[in-house]
Amino acid sequence: MRRFVRSPVTALLAAIPAFAEPVVAQQAVLSGRVVEQTQLVPVAWATVRLAGADFSTDADGRFRFTGVAPGRLTLFVDAYGYAPFSTELTVRGDTTVQVVLEPVPIALDSLRS
Repeated sequence: MRRFVRSPVTALLAAIPAFAEPVVAQQAVLSGRVVEQTQLVPVAWATVRLAGADFSTDADGRFRFTGVAPGRLTLFVDAYGYAPFSTELTVRGDTTVQVVLEPVPIALDSLRS
Protein backbone atom coordinates (compact mmCIF):
# COMPACT_ATOMS: atom_id res chain seq x y z
CA MET A 1 0.00 0.00 0.00
CA ARG A 2 1.31 3.38 -0.97
CA ARG A 3 1.02 6.33 1.39
CA PHE A 4 0.63 9.87 0.15
CA VAL A 5 2.74 12.26 2.16
CA ARG A 6 1.81 15.87 1.76
CA SER A 7 4.72 18.24 1.97
CA PRO A 8 4.26 21.92 2.93
CA VAL A 9 4.95 22.91 -0.72
CA THR A 10 2.23 20.56 -2.01
CA ALA A 11 -0.23 22.01 0.50
CA LEU A 12 0.64 25.56 -0.58
CA LEU A 13 0.29 24.76 -4.29
CA ALA A 14 -3.04 23.05 -3.65
CA ALA A 15 -4.33 26.19 -1.91
CA ILE A 16 -3.33 28.65 -4.67
CA PRO A 17 -6.25 27.96 -7.06
CA ALA A 18 -8.71 28.97 -4.34
CA PHE A 19 -7.16 32.44 -4.24
CA ALA A 20 -5.95 32.75 -7.84
CA GLU A 21 -8.90 34.81 -9.08
CA PRO A 22 -8.23 38.52 -8.58
CA VAL A 23 -10.75 40.46 -6.57
CA VAL A 24 -11.65 43.18 -9.07
CA ALA A 25 -14.90 45.10 -9.28
CA GLN A 26 -16.79 44.49 -12.48
CA GLN A 27 -16.42 47.47 -14.84
CA ALA A 28 -19.03 48.52 -17.39
CA VAL A 29 -19.35 50.78 -20.42
CA LEU A 30 -22.02 53.49 -20.48
CA SER A 31 -22.61 54.82 -23.97
CA GLY A 32 -25.37 56.70 -25.67
CA ARG A 33 -26.56 59.44 -27.92
CA VAL A 34 -27.89 62.92 -27.21
CA VAL A 35 -30.70 64.08 -29.51
CA GLU A 36 -32.98 67.11 -29.82
CA GLN A 37 -36.60 66.64 -28.70
CA THR A 38 -38.65 67.74 -31.71
CA GLN A 39 -36.83 66.10 -34.62
CA LEU A 40 -34.53 63.65 -32.78
CA VAL A 41 -31.48 65.07 -34.58
CA PRO A 42 -28.09 64.63 -32.86
CA VAL A 43 -26.83 67.32 -30.50
CA ALA A 44 -23.13 67.71 -31.22
CA TRP A 45 -20.65 68.91 -28.60
CA ALA A 46 -23.03 68.55 -25.63
CA THR A 47 -21.28 68.09 -22.27
CA VAL A 48 -22.08 64.78 -20.59
CA ARG A 49 -21.02 64.31 -16.94
CA LEU A 50 -20.88 61.09 -14.97
CA ALA A 51 -19.26 60.61 -11.55
CA GLY A 52 -16.96 63.61 -11.96
CA ALA A 53 -15.86 62.79 -15.52
CA ASP A 54 -16.84 65.03 -18.44
CA PHE A 55 -17.20 64.01 -22.05
CA SER A 56 -18.28 65.99 -25.11
CA THR A 57 -20.51 64.31 -27.63
CA ASP A 58 -19.16 63.85 -31.13
CA ALA A 59 -20.72 65.27 -34.31
CA ASP A 60 -23.33 62.47 -34.21
CA GLY A 61 -24.28 63.21 -30.58
CA ARG A 62 -22.61 60.05 -29.27
CA PHE A 63 -20.69 59.59 -26.00
CA ARG A 64 -18.98 56.70 -24.22
CA PHE A 65 -17.68 56.22 -20.68
CA THR A 66 -15.52 53.16 -19.96
CA GLY A 67 -14.57 51.72 -16.58
CA VAL A 68 -17.92 52.60 -14.99
CA ALA A 69 -18.54 50.93 -11.65
CA PRO A 70 -21.94 49.22 -11.56
CA GLY A 71 -24.55 50.78 -9.32
CA ARG A 72 -26.79 53.83 -9.17
CA LEU A 73 -25.34 56.86 -10.97
CA THR A 74 -26.50 60.32 -12.01
CA LEU A 75 -25.95 61.39 -15.60
CA PHE A 76 -25.92 65.13 -16.40
CA VAL A 77 -26.17 66.59 -19.92
CA ASP A 78 -25.82 70.25 -20.83
CA ALA A 79 -25.77 71.93 -24.24
CA TYR A 80 -26.11 75.53 -25.34
CA GLY A 81 -29.69 76.22 -26.44
CA TYR A 82 -31.17 73.28 -24.50
CA ALA A 83 -32.57 72.81 -20.99
CA PRO A 84 -30.10 71.04 -18.67
CA PHE A 85 -30.91 67.36 -18.22
CA SER A 86 -30.15 64.87 -15.45
CA THR A 87 -31.31 61.36 -14.73
CA GLU A 88 -30.47 58.54 -12.34
CA LEU A 89 -29.40 55.26 -13.90
CA THR A 90 -28.77 51.84 -12.48
CA VAL A 91 -25.81 50.31 -14.30
CA ARG A 92 -25.51 46.53 -14.01
CA GLY A 93 -23.34 45.93 -17.06
CA ASP A 94 -22.73 47.60 -20.41
CA THR A 95 -25.55 50.11 -20.85
CA THR A 96 -26.72 52.26 -23.79
CA VAL A 97 -29.02 55.25 -23.33
CA GLN A 98 -30.62 57.93 -25.47
CA VAL A 99 -30.87 61.40 -23.95
CA VAL A 100 -33.54 63.73 -25.37
CA LEU A 101 -32.90 67.44 -24.78
CA GLU A 102 -35.59 70.10 -24.83
CA PRO A 103 -34.70 73.22 -26.84
CA VAL A 104 -35.07 76.52 -24.99
CA PRO A 105 -35.16 79.97 -26.55
CA ILE A 106 -32.08 82.06 -25.99
CA ALA A 107 -32.62 85.74 -25.28
CA LEU A 108 -30.18 87.89 -27.20
CA ASP A 109 -29.42 91.51 -26.45
CA SER A 110 -31.20 93.74 -28.93
CA LEU A 111 -29.12 95.40 -31.55
CA ARG A 112 -29.06 99.17 -31.52
CA SER A 113 -27.62 101.42 -34.15
